[in-house]
Amino acid sequence: MRQLTSGLLIFTLLLSGCAARIHPGAANSFDSTTYDTLIVTHNVIESTKADLAAGKFTGTLAVNVKMALNRLIQAYDVADTGYLAYHAAAAAGNATPTDQGALQVKVNDMTNATTTLTSAKGGM
Repeated sequence: MRQLTSGLLIFTLLLSGCAARIHPGAANSFDSTTYDTLIVTHNVIESTKADLAAGKFTGTLAVNVKMALNRLIQAYDVADTGYLAYHAAAAAGNATPTDQGALQVKVNDMTNATTTLTSAKGGM
């Protein structure tokens, strides 16, 4: 549980630190924050893959982590594709509130999948 709490704290601090500024090349604060969320999620995916390869999960736990990881990867891919389209439209000045709302739904799904993966890891 301690590692889970530390991980969530780091995640929160990372996002709050990045939220204070807009990345160069970002069209707006939503674009920048979404980019941050995608980067953090990508890191969660890669570290979980490494943990699985290193045998840090065994038995039923490994099966549950793999299922949750696969779901997160699917959600990440959808959100990433949506982000690329939104970013291009926003950079061109053509993004609408509907576009932003549609991307937010995809990001929320990805965030929920990240939470599910964290739970599947059993507090690791």
